Amino acid sequence: MNFFGFLLTSVEFRRNSMRFCANLSTLFNDIPKLTERLPLYDQTNEIPSFNEYKKIVLDRTLDYAKMFNVSKVHLVMTEAKDESDRIIDLVHQAAQFFQPHRILCLIEPLSTRPNYYLQSYSTAMSIVQSSNSNNLKIMLDSFHLQRLHGNLTERVKELAPFVGHVQISQTPNRDCPMNENGEVNHRYFLSNLIASFYQDYIGLEYNCDKSMWCSSTLDSGDASLKRLDRFISAY
Repeated sequence: MNFFGFLLTSVEFRRNSMRFCANLSTLFNDIPKLTERLPLYDQTNEIPSFNEYKKIVLDRTLDYAKMFNVSKVHLVMTEAKDESDRIIDLVHQAAQFFQPHRILCLIEPLSTRPNYYLQSYSTAMSIVQSSNSNNLKIMLDSFHLQRLHGNLTERVKELAPFVGHVQISQTPNRDCPMNENGEVNHRYFLSNLIASFYQDYIGLEYNCDKSMWCSSTLDSGDASLKRLDRFISAY
């Protein structure tokens, strides 16, 4: 399970009631060392006991979160499928661990890891509903939701009470959400679906295509931000 703090590696944009923050390790992938980090969940290859998990992952995650004033952490799960009860128990215990510190825990279904435990937003809802803590929510990613389920209008309405964070990128290439050649109309997605129940930061977790946006890798970040600014100015 992994430390996740969108306020730690982010650039903020604000338009009216919508707030956006960029994932620097994907949007600015020409900046060295941003992605050269060892995720905490990769420190062990087996599903640990809660005490082991606390020592290996949670205590260090809490230290990072306090240091950078992070309000949300992403609980990245394992790729094992045959020990679901133990995985879910750890998620529930982690949510309880972080609650006194007012740090919200998030789980995210992934469409890009074929053996990943959590590949369904319905399963994610069940995990959240079965928790004894109100400190566990779903990270809704338009890219993964479209790939896993489609029918975004109905799915977002169903998920709304359980969502703790939203992030966007275009499908199928995980490129900029402003790209109109993809499968998702993000103006509709944000204005008609998300804005009615979510007012926190919207994460921009997409890969910067330097060849599309700029002629030099040195100004890829600046070109990306200018395109983003044009996109969000519509709100």
